[in-house]
Amino acid sequence: MLQTRKENITGLRNKWALVYRHTEIPRVIKGAIAAINDLRMRYFWIDTLCTFQDDKQNRYSQITWMNSIYTYTWVTLVAPVWVTVSVAGSVADS
Repeated sequence: MLQTRKENITGLRNKWALVYRHTEIPRVIKGAIAAINDLRMRYFWIDTLCTFQDDKQNRYSQITWMNSIYTYTWVTLVAPVWVTVSVAGSVADS
């Protein structure tokens, strides 16, 4: 699963990083990206990609900002653990 880590941040800052590494992206995140595109929204927040997963200090810092981050959202997508979303947008039990 693709996550932001200290060793891969440089590569992930590339404009096309998600396209190049699409095979590492879970279906549920691909579904969220498709939904955001369908809604014609430009920005989105995915915790595993927007916070360093191997830096406790950074994660703590980001967690303290979650209230502000989610306060100004237009849409919040939540996927229960038992649900998977395909890129086409259909929902299926896993």
